[in-house]
Amino acid sequence: MLSLAIPTFDPANDLHGKLADAAQRAEAIAAGLDLTGMRFVRARGAVRAALAAAAVAPDIDRLVRELLGDAPAVAVDPSLDGAVEVVAFEEEELEEDEAIEPEDPDDKPD
Repeated sequence: MLSLAIPTFDPANDLHGKLADAAQRAEAIAAGLDLTGMRFVRARGAVRAALAAAAVAPDIDRLVRELLGDAPAVAVDPSLDGAVEVVAFEEEELEEDEAIEPEDPDDKPD
């Protein structure tokens, strides 16, 4: 699970408004696709391709980078029963659909 420091929506913030507008465009494009019978991964790929072709995805990416600045993404392991382990990583370190495995507490460095 990923966690980012996403600010609360502020309608007076121009950047928030631009991001909301881009999200509405993305939603309309995705809603117009026929994903009938597709498995999740293929449907997600079709949506991503349509958003990229319409230049909405790069716009959203740019706006999000502007909104979040240099805040790192973090991996949060929810299986720790109330405790939260947070590990910072750069986006380039993860492959598409790569699982983030929790550290093995018995695996000690030599």
